[in-house]
Amino acid sequence: MNKVYLLVLASCLMALLTACSPATVEVECPPASPAQQVSTAETKRDSMTVNIYIDGTPSMQGFVSTNANTKYMEAIRILDSSASTGWVKAKKTNINYFRFGTKSEPVSRDIYLSSLKAEFYDPSNPISAVSQIDKAITSAKKDNISIIVTDLYQKGTDVTLVRNALREQYLRQGYAVGVLGIKSEFNGTIYDVGTQNTSFDYNTQGKNSSKFHPFYVIILGSYNDVTHYYEKLKIGGGEKIVNDDNFIIFYPKLISTISTLNTEQTKPSLSKGIKRVATINNGDVKVKTKNKKLVDLLTVENINSEATISYEVDYQPLPYTLELDGESINPVISTKTFDKKNNTFLVRDNSGLNEGIKLGQWSFNKKKIEFSANINTKDIPSGVHFITIDALPISTKNYKWWQDWNSKEGSLDGSKTDNLLLFLRELQSITVDLVKNQNYIIGRFCYVIQKK
Repeated sequence: MNKVYLLVLASCLMALLTACSPATVEVECPPASPAQQVSTAETKRDSMTVNIYIDGTPSMQGFVSTNANTKYMEAIRILDSSASTGWVKAKKTNINYFRFGTKSEPVSRDIYLSSLKAEFYDPSNPISAVSQIDKAITSAKKDNISIIVTDLYQKGTDVTLVRNALREQYLRQGYAVGVLGIKSEFNGTIYDVGTQNTSFDYNTQGKNSSKFHPFYVIILGSYNDVTHYYEKLKIGGGEKIVNDDNFIIFYPKLISTISTLNTEQTKPSLSKGIKRVATINNGDVKVKTKNKKLVDLLTVENINSEATISYEVDYQPLPYTLELDGESINPVISTKTFDKKNNTFLVRDNSGLNEGIKLGQWSFNKKKIEFSANINTKDIPSGVHFITIDALPISTKNYKWWQDWNSKEGSLDGSKTDNLLLFLRELQSITVDLVKNQNYIIGRFCYVIQKK
């Protein structure tokens, strides 16, 4: 046979084979914005400033008017010692002390320590007329942390002023608001109760600790500094008065690292008609991925059936921030279908595909998220589809202690706090709204699905 003819024939065969070969496409699960990642490592700095504000109004006097060394008095000492030893990586720590009521005034450390005595809360002091907590809330600054000690008793309108100050000056600026509740021995008068601003005497002598009177430590600063200071309180002896169950950090980020699939780790069982594959190849396209753990490659048969795939993935919530539960997640799906003409995945009208795969049955613990993917094969159109599903938080769980420590209207129960539930739920609502508005996700889960 003529050599030229053979060369021509070979060229034609090669061209034919090339024309018949599927396009190769490598897909990866798109990374989330770096802004959604949070580092919790302590950073070195030239200086750190700690501002400690003590509510100097008469409603606080009862915490130091007993014959015993109260938990409140212990807290005053530990707040100071933790500030002075808390930031060892800072070259210098500046500690400022304030007393507040109708305004905030700087005081010396000696006067701060005199808050262990009743004279500090002398009603004849002009600033003692009323507690205005918003006067102790200054604008957030880098390398600054503020500690506010108060019983949170205030008129209803003042709750709004405090909430607005925390929202505008901290949460909306990307800073954190920590609230620690502590119950202490007490013998004195409780003011500004309910809509009638009632006052009544309360004495915890002979009462169980559950009937002690609450006060609160509000910690304001960067998330890392708020967490670091709280941990320092516990190490410094505060474990006698500090309880993790009564501490919450409001912060518009909830995790340190976004959760992803890990098919090698979980190896979820598959129903009949669904197969997990290393590479998808339908003749038009060959789809592969570098990291098979992060992208689940599935083939489904052309049958009308439903299948549920169970997953367990790593979860890294930020300590002490608002917690999620099974009702907290809205899965947002985006889909692309392989287009043979353009040899790429393109956005199409995939309303059917959006119904074909749904995530649900969410369950959270401190280290894992469990959820399921429900696949309805009859709603998935033929072809090869690249699917990204983002888990978007839409709410957070409520906390029992918020309700238990909240005083009902007209109640003269000194073991509870008037307007506490309103105050904390408003901070919760502000935080969740910020999370939703910035499209902050806690998980991204990617699939390539081929329907034959």
